[in-house]
Amino acid sequence: MNTLIESFNKTKQAMTSEKITRAVAELNQYWDELELDHFEHVMDFTNYLSLYCEQLPCAETTYIVLAILFSHYLAIDKFLLRDDNSIVDSIHAKYMSLMSRHLDHEELAYYKYSFKTWVASCHEEAILKRTLPVIGTRIARHSMWADWRWVNIGVAPFMRLVMMINFQNENLYSALTQSSIVYISMQCAYLNDVGSVVKDKGSNEVNYYLEVAPDTVGKQTDILEQSNKYLETVDLSHNLKHVLRSAIHGSYLLYTLSERYFGRTESNW
Repeated sequence: MNTLIESFNKTKQAMTSEKITRAVAELNQYWDELELDHFEHVMDFTNYLSLYCEQLPCAETTYIVLAILFSHYLAIDKFLLRDDNSIVDSIHAKYMSLMSRHLDHEELAYYKYSFKTWVASCHEEAILKRTLPVIGTRIARHSMWADWRWVNIGVAPFMRLVMMINFQNENLYSALTQSSIVYISMQCAYLNDVGSVVKDKGSNEVNYYLEVAPDTVGKQTDILEQSNKYLETVDLSHNLKHVLRSAIHGSYLLYTLSERYFGRTESNW
């Protein structure tokens, strides 16, 4: 645990260049223009999931891309339920413009594809939620659908994109690489659900894993250990393992160390 905390603090200190400061300030300003609250949560996701960012070949670019990515995802997520496609389209165009400054043609094409798929799944989930009563419905919040979206369209593309930016000579299309990304994504999603038992304990919505993992700290530690053991045995390069390990450690820290999540009874959003 102490090693993870030290690594995280080191990352925060390293990711303070003028280029990063300007990019984050621009994102924050646009967030304010959209009249959205809690920009600090965007930076929580960025900081924790870029845990070892300073060790990557393209560290600054990676950090900025992650900040844009999480701003993009969370802003769109907030507006989708309002059924105002005009504002959703303009928000999407703004963030794609920001992202195009930092990605090459292949990376940007992949990001566009994965984001389009993610938004389509958001629309379908919103329709599903409207057809169900919120209170007393197990599928209301952490449904299998939401978990699938988090695994296949959320964390997995994030890891793939980081790999594309930093390690262009690696084989990112092998079956082993793809299966490893999916496995770690599943573990990240499980950490997200277990952490939400704490985060959403004051909500009327029922958490899918509430009865499965009431011991959140113990369960999260188990998930982290399982993931580390997996990464020790799988035959991937050090570079690719580095990104996978950063994702699982970042997901772990997000719910175990952040005061904005741990022990909260009110909604974060």
